[in-house]
Amino acid sequence: MTNQQQKRRYSEDEERRGDRRSRIVEAARKLLAEEGYDQVTMKRVAKEAEVAQGLIHYYFSGKDEILLEVLMEASREYARETQRLTDSLPQDADLADVALAATRERVFRMPEWYRLRYELFAMGLRKPEFLPGVAALLGSGREGIAATLGKISGSEAPESAEPRQALAGVLLACFDGLALQKLADPEGFNLDAAYDALAEMAKGVIERG
Repeated sequence: MTNQQQKRRYSEDEERRGDRRSRIVEAARKLLAEEGYDQVTMKRVAKEAEVAQGLIHYYFSGKDEILLEVLMEASREYARETQRLTDSLPQDADLADVALAATRERVFRMPEWYRLRYELFAMGLRKPEFLPGVAALLGSGREGIAATLGKISGSEAPESAEPRQALAGVLLACFDGLALQKLADPEGFNLDAAYDALAEMAKGVIERG
């Protein structure tokens, strides 16, 4: 076998390993969002990912390590989605309206995404080893929102960073809380009206800032 063939085989092996690992993480994520931490087992994850159960132990030491990776991937996904939204907007778009509309729409489009977040939050409160991951997930959300607020206000000055971070934390709490109310009470809770009120409050704060 030539060096070129060896390199090609190594590259293909690496790609297969990465694909299997991703399938395991995605399977755990799906089960966690649908059924919760306590119901997820390595056997269930292996079946969902269509891999041998023993293969999971090749990549992860146990269920907690898989779920930590799920948490970190959720954090990275939130950052990517926020960046895609910001990058895709036309020059004359009202960023505040578009950003809020996209966040509201996510509740209807990706309810499992929010269920996953809540499950991860609960895990962080129950298991101290998960807290750094939960903090990273929340921090990623705040950073993305703060960056969007900077673009909306047109102010990237260092002195405005702290107020933006504070408002980002409040908005993130609102987004998570409003989604929770809609998922818990889909018929009785008016998400659109709540977002209209949130938009008015947020714009008032931004204009004063």
